[in-house]
Amino acid sequence: MRDPDKARQGYLSRLPGAENLELVKADLLDPESFSDAVAGSEYVFHTASPYVVTVKDPQRDLVDPAVNGTLAVLEACAATTGVKRVVLTSSMAATPTNRKARCLPRTTGTQSRR
Repeated sequence: MRDPDKARQGYLSRLPGAENLELVKADLLDPESFSDAVAGSEYVFHTASPYVVTVKDPQRDLVDPAVNGTLAVLEACAATTGVKRVVLTSSMAATPTNRKARCLPRTTGTQSRR
């Protein structure tokens, strides 16, 4: 997380089970920042992706940082012991912030809901 400031991220502290949630600083563009961030974690939520409305080069400005950042998180998780699960979304925009939103049944990328 770029800014784990509790005041700014207060909505996360109101989630059920948030007493077990630790927000740590990491930089999507700095692969080394993930090693310390995932150390000692059982579960890692990777919800970061570049979000820029106007870009000159979409591959360079959006796709490459998203792919490289995701690979860096996964490599850091694989290099440490104790990580049981990694939750990956395309960006924080993919997570519901609506109070009435409900969680979907547990699925993997190869499963579909009918």
